[in-house]
Order: sequence, then C-alpha cells, then structure tokens
Amino acid sequence: MESNNEEQKKSKNALKKEAKKAEKAAKKAEAQKQSNEQQTKPDEDQDCAKNFYGLMPLIRSTERLSLRNVVSVDKLDESFAGQLVWLRGRLHTSRAVGKQCFFILRQRENTIQCLLSVNENVSKQMIRFTASINKESIIDVEGLVKKSPTKIESCTQQNVECEIKQIFVVSSSEPVLPLQIEDASRPDHEVTEGLAKVNQDTRLDNRILDLRTTTNQAIFRFEAGVVELYRRSLIKRGFVEIHTPKIIPAASEGGANVFEVTYFKGSAYLAQSPQFYKQMAIAADFEKVFTIGAVFRAEDSNTHRHLCEFVGLDFEMAFMYHYHEVLDMIGELFVELFKGLQKEYSKEIELINRQYPSEPFQFLEPSLRINYCEAVQLLRDNGIEMGDEDDLNTANEKFLGKLIKQKYGTDFYILDKFPLAVRPFYTMPDPNNPKYSNSYDLFMRGEEIMSGAQRIHDPNFLLERIKHHGIDPEKMRGYIDAFKYGAQPHAGGGIGLERVTMLFLDVRLKCSQTNASILMADIEKLNQCPQVNLIELHVKDSNLTRLYNLPSGLYNIQSLVLENTGIDLETIRESQELLRSLRILRIINENFTEIPETLFNGMEELKQLSLNNLGMAYINVDAFVSLQDSLISLELRSNRIRTIPTAVQSLSHLECLDLSDNQIKSVSDSSKVIFSTDLKRLRRLRINPMNCSCEFGKSRFAKWLRTYAIKGVQCSKPEHLIEKDVSNMPIEEFCEPWPPNRSDRIRTNSFGFYPTIAIGFYFLNFC
Repeated sequence: MESNNEEQKKSKNALKKEAKKAEKAAKKAEAQKQSNEQQTKPDEDQDCAKNFYGLMPLIRSTERLSLRNVVSVDKLDESFAGQLVWLRGRLHTSRAVGKQCFFILRQRENTIQCLLSVNENVSKQMIRFTASINKESIIDVEGLVKKSPTKIESCTQQNVECEIKQIFVVSSSEPVLPLQIEDASRPDHEVTEGLAKVNQDTRLDNRILDLRTTTNQAIFRFEAGVVELYRRSLIKRGFVEIHTPKIIPAASEGGANVFEVTYFKGSAYLAQSPQFYKQMAIAADFEKVFTIGAVFRAEDSNTHRHLCEFVGLDFEMAFMYHYHEVLDMIGELFVELFKGLQKEYSKEIELINRQYPSEPFQFLEPSLRINYCEAVQLLRDNGIEMGDEDDLNTANEKFLGKLIKQKYGTDFYILDKFPLAVRPFYTMPDPNNPKYSNSYDLFMRGEEIMSGAQRIHDPNFLLERIKHHGIDPEKMRGYIDAFKYGAQPHAGGGIGLERVTMLFLDVRLKCSQTNASILMADIEKLNQCPQVNLIELHVKDSNLTRLYNLPSGLYNIQSLVLENTGIDLETIRESQELLRSLRILRIINENFTEIPETLFNGMEELKQLSLNNLGMAYINVDAFVSLQDSLISLELRSNRIRTIPTAVQSLSHLECLDLSDNQIKSVSDSSKVIFSTDLKRLRRLRINPMNCSCEFGKSRFAKWLRTYAIKGVQCSKPEHLIEKDVSNMPIEEFCEPWPPNRSDRIRTNSFGFYPTIAIGFYFLNFC
C-alpha cells in the first residue's frame, strides 16, 4: 500500500516537471518564431541616414570639396526655390517636436529657418542628433530651398526655408553659455517676466559671444560702411591717404592726457592726434590729405561718449582765401556720407532698429551752419544762463541739439566761430573779433563728433600763441619749423568713428559707444576690486554701468557718491535692493534730465540726498514719497529747475534745501511749497535770485527773514530800497503800498504779480 502511494507521489512530481519543461519549450519556440519573423521583415529601427549626419573630422586642409554648391545665407530668396545648397553657420536655436526638428541657422547677421522631418532619407536618430547639437556650434548643412507659405518674422530670410538633407558638426560649442545669443538680441521693450535680460557688464565680459548677435554684426558692418564712404568721398575730391606715426617723441598738441610708454632706454608717447603730421603734409605741398587710424586719449571721462582708444577719421586741406571753403567741403562730405549710409546700408539699419528702435537720422542739404553767438542766444532764449565766451558743456550741447532739431528739423549741424579762449594754441583768431576764432565743431543729435579749425600757418604768429598758452616753444620746435619755408593756409579736423556710428544709429543711451568698438580700451572694471565690507564708497570718473557688479560688501554701504560715472536711471532702479541701508547718497555730474516717481523706493534710511549738476529739469511730484520720514538734507544744485519742486512738500523732516544755481525766477509759483510746512526747518534754505510779490513778502516772507536774522539779502527794486538789507527793514517798508494814482510805475509780468522787489539768497554757510 505504501509502495503504491510512493509511486503515485513520484508520478505527480514527474508530471509537474514535464509540464514545466513543455511550457519552457513552448516559450522558446515562440521566441524563436518571433526572432525568425523579425529577421524576415524589414528593420524599421535601422538607421537609414547614418551617412548623412554626424561629427565632421577636424579640418586640416587635406582636401577641397569644390563640387558642393555653397551659398551665403543672405543670397537665399525665392529664386533659389527647388535648389539643393550647402550652408555653413552657427546653430542659433533648435526645437524638436515629435518626428520633426526646427532650427535657425545663423551666418553673421543673416538667419534662415531649417527643418528636418522623418522620411525615407531622414531617420529618428538623425532628428535626435540634430536636437542634441549645442547652441553656437558651427555646422554644415545640405538642404532643399523652399518658398515659405507664411512670412518668417524671426529670420532675415523671411520668404524661404531650408529642408535639411545632411547635417554635420564642424566645431562644437560648450553646452553651457555665459549668455544666450537670443537673450542678448532681444529688444528691451520685449523683455517680460520670465525672460532674461543681458546687462552691459555681462556683454562686455563675454564680448566674443556678444559680438555674434545679429545687431552687433550689423553695427560693425555699418561702421565699416562709414569708413568706406568717408574714404571714397575724399579720394573723389583729390585727397591723398597718409599714415602717421602712433609712437611719437613728444606729447602731441603740447599737453597732458597722453599715454607715456617705455621706448628702449627712453620714453615716448602714444599719439593723441595725427594733426601735426597732417599739417606737415600740407606744408610739404600735398594740399589735401586724410588718415584713418587709432587715436589715444588718457582721459578719465568715461561716459558713453568717451574711449581711451578710438578710430579717428582725420583730414587737412589747403584753401585759397577763406576757411569756409573747407567748411563747404565738410558739409558736402557729410551729406554724401549720410545719403550713402541710408542707401547702401539700409538692411543693417533695419536690423539694428529691431533691437534699438530710433528716429531716422535727419539732415539738411546744404548742411546747417550757425554762428556760436547765435547758438548762445538760442540757449538764453530758452532759459540757459551762459556767457558770450563760455564753452558748451555736455548738458547744453544736448539741449542745443534739441532746440535746433525743433527749429530747423535737422540732427546734423556745424557750429562756427567758437570763443578763442576755449580753443588750442594753433587755432587762428577771428580777424574781425579777437575774442573768437576761425574754428568749428560738428554735431549729431546734440553731441559733438568733430572739432576743427583754421590752423596758424605763420611761424612767428604760431610762436606768439604758443608762448601765450604757457607752452615751452622748444618742445614744439619741430612743429614750428615746419612752417618756416612757407605754408599754404589750411584747415582740418578729426572725426570720431565710433561717435558717428553711435549717433547716426542713436544707440547712445541703450548700449553706449562701447558697442561701436570691437574690443574696448577702457578703464579697469570696478568688479575687480577686493571683496570688502564697504561702508563708504566714492566712484568718480569711471564707466559704471551696473551697481550690482561692485564689491560684494555693497549690501552694508551707508554712504555712496557717484560722480561722472555715466550711470543711468535704470541702473539706480535695478540696484534699489542693494541700497536699502544707505544714509547718504550723492549723485554728481551725471545725465539725469528728470527724477521719476519710483527712483528712491526702498531707501527709507536715507538722510542726505544730493542731486547736483545733472541737467535735471523735472522732478515727479511723488519722487520723494519714500523718503518722507527720513530725509533731512536735499541738495538740487546746478540743474535746470525753474520752480521750487512740489515734491519737497512730502518731506516732513527736511531741514536743509539747496536749490542754488538753477533757473528759478519766480517765487510766486513756489510760495505754497515753501510755506506749506513749518518754516523753521527751512532756515538754511538757499535758492536762486527770484522776483517776489509785495503781497507775499508782507505776509510771511519778510517776517521769516527777520525772525531768523538772515543777512545778506538785499532789495534791488524800487530805487529807494535798492541794496537795503531786508532783515533790517520795517514790515511796512518792506513792500511799498502802491496807490492807484501811481499805477504808471506798476508793471506786472505774465504771472500777474508786481515784480518790484528782487530778492537774492546768498547764504554762504548752508546745509
């Protein structure tokens, strides 16, 4: 019985084993069947395009593929439709979607849209490879040119696209870039939340990448066009191109602002100007010469319009009887130049305007020429106080440019007859008025691009002028001797290439003159300073474009002075987070024409604020709201303010307000501001000479002067009160009660008050 049970048990185990064995055999047979079927049908995953893409071997000039139909991207249009072409460029952007991949090929400033789609000649692997190529890699592609069904706004070639047949990587880029080209090419008005904005310092620290943008490519092609047209126009007029030394034995123009270099066992200088050599060429009977080359200026004026090294377009020309013969030629030269740029470089101008929109450059034919005295009077008529022989400062230059644009409709003009006192020693004085000179400047959009003059060609007169300027004649001996053997009367000038480029395109406030210089010769950046915990910082004469690139300790700074740095309002706004701990902020000699509402947001600890010599004319009524509980002292000196700003009403703790050297002429419009709060805290108020109504003076003003014993304030009208100290005058005498029968002595101005007393505040001890 037990034996039978054991046999049954073994039989069951054997059955199980046999079942498992049979199951395993069946699976194996099924797998073999599937394998056989797989081998008998086409290989769907086989790479049919493996020879049409990949990494190209390093090009070492082993062979020339001359049979390829290589075409430049800028040439592609509808006439190429249906043609197979080879293109080389950079992978600008790419996007893979399913079985397709779109990318933009960039060649210099030109771009074209390319696409791949899976088909019998394009595999999935080819799509994946293309999508994996790093941006900025250089690639070769073969493609079929097709007409685009819709206009491609994102590319320069907007009416065609390229269907890719082959793609090879010639040179790979690093996968991580310090800046994205599409970000660096984006217009400011298109920068929204979530999109990167590339600041100027990042651009300059990665200049090679920044120069690849279509905008910068167009800028430098445009700049090359300026040089070509300048050279072409002068050669056509009989000028000879010369090349002058750049390493010279003595400081050119006899003065400072030159770079001294070691020259073997001695010293030499980098040429500040080729002018002396041009004049020597004239004395050698070349008659008309020009030169194009580097000019070096050791100046700390690092604004958007200054470079330590720039390209000078200089010329010199002999004339017959009057230097205006040269001015006529200059006017014709620039009209021809501007017309040529608009005609031959319209594509580049359009590309640049996409990122930096600007008004088209306007000019007259013939060019506008105005006298310096006319310009001064025009400024005076519009509220600028300026002496007859004062030089134009930057703010007045720009303001004059606006006035001339409004009056004459031109962005380009020639300013003639500058005061002799503001010109160099070699400038010929005006024979009709020795206070002026036969000299001129050229302006574009309110900024000077060229200075020039008739030169003194008589050696004795030249020696006299050299001595008058306190220059050692022996240092100028070679220059003086050039005219000893007779020299024709001549005149000339020097043009800054980068300035012409910058101002024609009007990119000065957006990307500055540095965008018109390939690799700048500029002062060392502040972000190379030691990493310290700063409490006080004074930045002067530096090209400062971003505060957040200053040393890391800036977060604790309490006193900041920015003087002649070229900083702009947008930079201050971007840096508000860094400046929360500020107690003192002084901004001096910058270019702020207005103070907007939100400029000082977040600076609730600020006690002293100075905004001096900014050319400022407007202050928003809410500009100081964020400072209302903190600000004690406010300086607004040397601006163009016409009335006491209403914005100061919000400053409840203000003790000192300095408005000296502005354009305030009436106290009538400002009276409510002054007396809207307690006068005690304004005891050190210092403002401009103003006209004061009798009613205003009798009410509170005179009382305030007497209460705080303010000295040095004198009446200028009427006659019997002239030079009387207001603080010592009885109230009843302060403003004479004019009777109706004396109305012939009463004159009212446009404000409707009696301008009988002009009060000037000249408090020497203030703030």
